[in-house]
Amino acid sequence: MIPHFRFTEHTADIGLEVFARTREELFELAAFGMTAILTTPEKIHPLSKKTVNLRADHLDELLVVWLNRLNFEFETEGWLFSEFDVRLTGAFDLMATLRGELFNPERHEILREIKAATYHHLIVEKRKQFWYANVIFDL
Repeated sequence: MIPHFRFTEHTADIGLEVFARTREELFELAAFGMTAILTTPEKIHPLSKKTVNLRADHLDELLVVWLNRLNFEFETEGWLFSEFDVRLTGAFDLMATLRGELFNPERHEILREIKAATYHHLIVEKRKQFWYANVIFDL
């Protein structure tokens, strides 16, 4: 199984399915996939670095908290990230190093505005030899 993500149709929203070898890779691919909903990730230069620490009560909740934190960074300060180094420590603790830059309207086209990652149809689970996630974004 090659790790990947794909978009799914969901009424006025958009879904993201992620397939990964590890939980960390699942979170990294989900972040990259969300970025691809918002803009073209390849146009984001990894010029600056930020560190994020998050905690939740469940793994699926941690995924939503993670994605909403990335969206918050964009909405409040204009940060776009193209590289994600995620470490899951403990059961539901996340420490990540993010690399990216501030939004530049000359290079970054906003394809769709994301309101939030939601709990609607949320799935995060181990399936045989890979990790799977399904998350719906409210646009």
